[in-house]
Amino acid sequence: MNSLHDTFKNGVSIMSLVWGVGKIQEFVMRNQY
Repeated sequence: MNSLHDTFKNGVSIMSLVWGVGKIQEFVMRNQY
């Protein structure tokens, strides 16, 4: 149960990291023009 919770927490962290990187890339692309 505990390892499942840790896996879920890691998955959420990875998802927010990917989402944050996507937002930064979008912001950079918009400011290049």
